[in-house]
Amino acid sequence: MLKFARETKQIERIVTLSPLTLMATNFHERNGAIQIGLNAETQNFEYSIADTRWEKYMKDAKKWFSLHVG
Repeated sequence: MLKFARETKQIERIVTLSPLTLMATNFHERNGAIQIGLNAETQNFEYSIADTRWEKYMKDAKKWFSLHVG
């Protein structure tokens, strides 16, 4: 999604609607998102379209899964 947004230049923001779980928080923060909203049931994170850290994490995750699952 971020790669597509960067290439098309038509998308200004990527914002998530995520559950209030530690797993969701850790996932988004490790992938470079910033928490921008918090309420009783959900939290929102925003990703920078210019940030490319997530691409490295995706490659690392694919390597890990191929070693441990495949």
